[in-house]
Amino acid sequence: SLSDARALIEIFDWEYWGVRLALSVPREIGVTLARERPAQVHLRILRDFTLPELREYLRRHGRSWETVPADVRDVLKRPLLAGLYTSLGSDPDWAPAREYELYKRSWQKIVSDLSEHPEDLVRVKRLALGLLNEEPHYPWTWEQLEQAGLIDEPRRRLEQAGWWIQTAEGVEVWHDRLLSWVLAEAIAE
Repeated sequence: SLSDARALIEIFDWEYWGVRLALSVPREIGVTLARERPAQVHLRILRDFTLPELREYLRRHGRSWETVPADVRDVLKRPLLAGLYTSLGSDPDWAPAREYELYKRSWQKIVSDLSEHPEDLVRVKRLALGLLNEEPHYPWTWEQLEQAGLIDEPRRRLEQAGWWIQTAEGVEVWHDRLLSWVLAEAIAE
């Protein structure tokens, strides 16, 4: 979140320790930090991988390029999704046949990470069903989160599980396909 990034920058004297801090944040947070602290923050906006770069990235992470279907390769061009793909499961032979298998595996990881708090997922699904309203509001506002019972610890657990990111107004799921996935899960129930 913007407040967490600001705290990391402001609270510690990184220069004194001889440390250079690198943060991976959503574009709007990076732009805000660079505008607020131009002497300290050097913004680097990442572009998607080229196919040769993706092939090399997968090789370095013990994944076989040949087993990745073409439509999944296109999804994996985004470095964040390529990182998700290589981090999900310990089976190096796991190769989803469709991009949705990547999202399914991601959802399963989040479910597993929150296994001690299944009520958090019930609330998230209820919140997602609100997207079917005649006038849906998304990203979700702090008021919507409060109404859904997703404040304080439940909200933090969902952030730590990698489900969503904070915005100035509330939260949003970090990838729109995962938002679609939870909506489908909620409808299926």
